[in-house]
Amino acid sequence: MKRILLIIGCIVTLSLTFYLGKISKNIETIDSEEAFIKAESLLKKGDLATAGLYFNNGISQYPGNWEKIYRYQQNIINYCQQLIVSSKYETVFHILSDMDIFMRSQALHISVSDIEKLQLVLVDIAKLKQSVVEKVNFAGSNEKNITVLVKQAEQFINKAKLEPIQSDFIIYYLTSADSIISQLVLSAPEIAKSQVAKLSNQLEQAKQKIANQQSEIVWNKIHKAYAELEINKVGKIKNDIVQLTKTKQALVEHRKKLIAKSSEKLKMLADKMFVDIEQIKIDLKKMNLKVKNNGFIKAKNAIKELITFRQFLVGNMNKISSVEFLEKIQILAQEVNNAIIKWQQIQSRRYEKWAINRIIIFYDSYKNELGINSDENKMYNGIITLLGDIDIRYLSSPAQTAYNEAFQKFYVELRDNQKIPLSAKMTLMNKKLLSDF
Repeated sequence: MKRILLIIGCIVTLSLTFYLGKISKNIETIDSEEAFIKAESLLKKGDLATAGLYFNNGISQYPGNWEKIYRYQQNIINYCQQLIVSSKYETVFHILSDMDIFMRSQALHISVSDIEKLQLVLVDIAKLKQSVVEKVNFAGSNEKNITVLVKQAEQFINKAKLEPIQSDFIIYYLTSADSIISQLVLSAPEIAKSQVAKLSNQLEQAKQKIANQQSEIVWNKIHKAYAELEINKVGKIKNDIVQLTKTKQALVEHRKKLIAKSSEKLKMLADKMFVDIEQIKIDLKKMNLKVKNNGFIKAKNAIKELITFRQFLVGNMNKISSVEFLEKIQILAQEVNNAIIKWQQIQSRRYEKWAINRIIIFYDSYKNELGINSDENKMYNGIITLLGDIDIRYLSSPAQTAYNEAFQKFYVELRDNQKIPLSAKMTLMNKKLLSDF
């Protein structure tokens, strides 16, 4: 309000100065152009009140000079345009009203040839005032629309949070709230700025909460499936046996100490502990029997089980959007990969152990055939039976060496007409597969 009064004061002062300028030329002034340059500089900085004083000084030196008056008017119009961009409609309206009064007063001072120019300027001022009025009305209307949109967005966010976690409506509600926020940003960025920030925060929190809840359900499903793998069940039983055995040993030692103290009360406690120990023995017997029946898991079965689970894991990974649970999935995936590698190594060791055992049996069984009294047919059949189905590609270098040495030692003892048929038969024979172990 103070700024408006100051502007009015400047304009009134400016009008009076025209009269005084005609009466007296003794007023001390600075150069008119210098005054305008100073005024325009101040106006760019937003100092309208001080700029008005310099405009006043510049125009008063040439009362009725249309170029000076028009220049002043254009500077004020440009200033108003900047205020309109900042949505300061009320201030602009008052400045334009005062400008209209000032320009009309100039009809008394300008030449007749400039009257039409003045009229055009007044029309432009009137149009700008009208546009400001429309903007003020639109802003009021827009604020009501913003209130409605904000309420709708909040309702969508709350509905999303209240929906069952697996509901398809969650995405609909969250997307709708997101769309409204985008609409608010595009339609009224300044007016809706605080509401948009608040809504965006609420929406992000809702998304994170829902993502965590949905991801937790998927993670629990994955974790349960992993726990139910046969290899994990056997492994758990073995761990339970170790822990239960330790418990039994601790109870036995404690019972001995109680009995040694020869107290009637402690002996009763020792008797009770004896019952517990016997029950543990029964449980251990059952567990060991279960491990005996299921403990030797074929590596191929374990690998197949783990690969199937890994596929299940990857298939469910895209259903998880929570960073926390994605990290858990990645850790579990690495654990599964390591387990597959471990079982592949077990598989290779088992194959090699089987192959070495066959080589030893072969050598021990036929070593007496080496030499002058060798039975070539017997050796021939022995090589086919015990070495023929070994696939040396799966053996380590030392195991391959053992195989080759055993084979060559007996191969050279064969008759010439046996060697080529043996090599052909050994090549075409079905080999024991690594996947069988």
